[in-house]
Amino acid sequence: MKSQHHYSIVQKIDELTPSDREKMFDIMQEHFLGLTRDKFNADLDEKNWVIRVNNESNEIQGFSTLKLMQQKIGNETVYGFYSGDTVLSMDAAGDPSWIAAWGEHVFSQADLLKPAKSYWVLLSSSFRTYTIISSCFKKYIPCPQDENDPHLSQIMSGFIKQKFPDEYQADKNLVILNNAISYKDGETLKLNFDHKRIATNFFYNANPNYHNGDMLGCLTEIIPSNLTAVGIRLVYGHRTNRDTKDLLVEP
Repeated sequence: MKSQHHYSIVQKIDELTPSDREKMFDIMQEHFLGLTRDKFNADLDEKNWVIRVNNESNEIQGFSTLKLMQQKIGNETVYGFYSGDTVLSMDAAGDPSWIAAWGEHVFSQADLLKPAKSYWVLLSSSFRTYTIISSCFKKYIPCPQDENDPHLSQIMSGFIKQKFPDEYQADKNLVILNNAISYKDGETLKLNFDHKRIATNFFYNANPNYHNGDMLGCLTEIIPSNLTAVGIRLVYGHRTNRDTKDLLVEP
């Protein structure tokens, strides 16, 4: 998917070159404090895919990682697409092309897994990523307007406990790591703006220490009928300037 001078593709983790990894580590260091190469490599190696934002020279300018998980709920096998780090370099800040590439890949993979259900598992330490799930999907948890669905909560907790068995505090729906990496510059919340205020305020109240690396558990089912109008345009690549402004520009 192309956007201005960048384009996004999905690649298997084991196809990354040493120079790709070096660039990805550099981008992570632009945003986070205390990240070690060993921690970065270990986290990257457990993922299945990377959605990479490239410049015209095919150099990585940003990325989002994905891991495919599964669990049994009763007699039902369900799948989870767990999103890892999503970061953009300063040169690619605000570029939305990765969302369409992510959507095309995840929805096509979910189709292959049918009739089993598939879910997006997101641990959000940024209100921007929470805004994506709350803007693109009709039903998701946690949601400012609705009580959590117990069945969805069970599925979400099961996936998160696979990844963070000791650090997940289910009563708070937060992953609090002992050695979390924190943002270099804490995001500034501005609470006096349009319809996004509800989602932003909710995220801030649910995860007040997000700037220290605490992560809020989120889940939504990956089916086309669960997409909002904005989600349909973004996930299937039919973006508009309004969509980009609504989701990716700090209010």
